[in-house]
Amino acid sequence: KDLPQEFLHEIEQKTLNFLSEVKQYVHGTVDEHYVANDVMNALRATLRVPLLLDRFIDPGDDDQKRFVQFLRSGFFRSELQAGCQLIWVFVHNLGKIAGNRDDYDEQGRSWIDEWLLGHIMHKTLQELGFNPDDISQGILAVKIFTGHQHWYGGGQSDDLQSGGICRGAYQALETFLNDSEVQRFLQINRYMDILWFSKEAFELLLTWMAFTAMVNISVDAARTEDEQHVSLTACCKVLSELYEASNNSGYQVEKLVEIVRQDDTAKPREK
Repeated sequence: KDLPQEFLHEIEQKTLNFLSEVKQYVHGTVDEHYVANDVMNALRATLRVPLLLDRFIDPGDDDQKRFVQFLRSGFFRSELQAGCQLIWVFVHNLGKIAGNRDDYDEQGRSWIDEWLLGHIMHKTLQELGFNPDDISQGILAVKIFTGHQHWYGGGQSDDLQSGGICRGAYQALETFLNDSEVQRFLQINRYMDILWFSKEAFELLLTWMAFTAMVNISVDAARTEDEQHVSLTACCKVLSELYEASNNSGYQVEKLVEIVRQDDTAKPREK
């Protein structure tokens, strides 16, 4: 159900006021109205996520069916997760205001720390009664996916080509595992000379990967509706591969990486 227009207008005005202050503070060069429009489009897409799941799947792929079934059962598993995803909507494009198109994802991610936004988020969510440890995990996800929101291919509209994906499962996994905050998020630890990761945390990571891909691709005006569908199903294919690999890895990091690497190597290259 859509939110009332009056409420959306109020949100947009408050977003504009916030972005105007940010622009002044960082001497930004981008019109805050442009960034606010992106935020509002992302908010509307977030409210449509359950419907987007129908566009996220190739009906003939059993692995994708299992993964989307997992998403349907766990996408809104908690009010905290939904709250953190809404927080992401309002901060993920912060870096755009500076005007540097090359690294605005990482710019926004760094500002979350520099401006103590994470502390403000944590305090607000704790006042709402959520568990502090769960809050920390949720805010860490907000930070990670501000920096990695275009994990599927760099954010350019020509990255996802018809029938394929620029960034495959192995490359995506490697990028995430090389991030120290992702390692902390996945609770990677060494025991008996083996690196282990948390099943629940990895599944939450996949949920966030799906969420950010669905939101960003569905609001990309450079793609036609058909191109968006191709891009979404390409992302679903990658995520379903990671989901199956995690279930077959015994939750050992090296096994997970090796399974995904072998799967990617065995796949034929798409022209």
